[in-house]
Amino acid sequence: MNKIIVIIGMIILSIYIINFLNIKKTSNSYEILQKYKPSRNEIVSILRNKLPIIFVGVIEDWYIYNKNDKIDHNKLTKDVLNDNTRLLNNIFTIKKKYEINYFKEHKSAIQKENNTSHYFCVLNGDISLFLFNPDQKIEYEINENGKKESKYSFWNEEKKNLSETNYVEVKLDTEKIIYIPYGWWYCFNTNSDSLVLDIYSDTILTLPLKMIL
Repeated sequence: MNKIIVIIGMIILSIYIINFLNIKKTSNSYEILQKYKPSRNEIVSILRNKLPIIFVGVIEDWYIYNKNDKIDHNKLTKDVLNDNTRLLNNIFTIKKKYEINYFKEHKSAIQKENNTSHYFCVLNGDISLFLFNPDQKIEYEINENGKKESKYSFWNEEKKNLSETNYVEVKLDTEKIIYIPYGWWYCFNTNSDSLVLDIYSDTILTLPLKMIL
């Protein structure tokens, strides 16, 4: 019996090690993929590229609108979002977190993505998102949320300290979703008043690894 337990434990440990190594394997390509109304299988397949992906035609099918085709903020509840965002779930998803923010003339700091699954959803508005691949050397400090944040602002004279970094700008307007891969740096500014939904999720294979990622 003890041998069986040891063997099972070794198998489970091996699965987590393999998954950890797969998560840490990133892509430095600045190719931005785009998919219109993807199926669940198409999303699972395209995520294997470990590249930023824009999804179009997804949010418009969510039941978050009123009869005038405007977003009903009373429908932006966890239960409603859970029902409408199942398409974006990874296999064996066990935890999801939603953050809804209304931005007006907002410029964010550069942060490193440390979540294994992050969808940045523009429910309404116009946003310029700047992506820096994992190969970029950005000096950082740990912010109050425990995330790596650039010591230098992208929006003022401090930007000269980022002159050696390469990045790509992505324009996102109403009902666009972008998947931000693990290990990438990003920041954004709003070009108009914008309502943004961030979706973070973990699976049974990624949640135990959060402390070491």
